[in-house]
Amino acid sequence: MDPASHDFTAYVNTVFDRVVVILDPNDIPADITGSSPRMEVRAKCADLPILTFDEASGTVTDVDLVNGQFRLNMPSGNITEDMIGSHYYDLALFETDANERVLIGSFEIKRTFTEEASP
Repeated sequence: MDPASHDFTAYVNTVFDRVVVILDPNDIPADITGSSPRMEVRAKCADLPILTFDEASGTVTDVDLVNGQFRLNMPSGNITEDMIGSHYYDLALFETDANERVLIGSFEIKRTFTEEASP
């Protein structure tokens, strides 16, 4: 199955908090029991990740794998000025014997609106 595409926007020094629901081909929440969701954000495809979301670090939370749902939650101090720009991400479901990319897209990091408006 080809990964779905979705773009995210995050802001410097703010919490990034999004609920993700993995759907099957019939648009029904997929049972992804046995998987470990992991998302990596990179400036370029071959670069090391600038942000990683996973259960081990506590940035993937509220995991309900039977209903294909989990929360991506990055604390505010982890998204910094030097990350501003357009990046790429992929979200994979890791299992003991395989992994599957289920979501890909751009991950834009911006200043907050009030920071952009300041002289």
